[in-house]
Amino acid sequence: MMRHALVSSGPLSDERTLDTMIAIKSRAENRTDRIKRQQQRTLDEKAEAQSDRAEHVARLRALRLAKEESENEVGEGETAADGLGDDAAPILPVPHRR
Repeated sequence: MMRHALVSSGPLSDERTLDTMIAIKSRAENRTDRIKRQQQRTLDEKAEAQSDRAEHVARLRALRLAKEESENEVGEGETAADGLGDDAAPILPVPHRR
């Protein structure tokens, strides 16, 4: 049986092999940890972006509701404020001609 030129027999080669295996395992674990941290950071950023978007939409909704409420209040008192009164004819839309 023929052995590879770089691998010698004896206790020293077994220690090198063990050290090499430990180093490979350590590098793989470090890489796995780094990937997990990166994935977690990505998930955190995504959750933060979703939260920011939800806050933005809620703020816009609150503004829209406030605007609609103020328009309703103004709309109720509008006929008295513009001086037309009850005897003014309503303005009807003009029918579309063909």
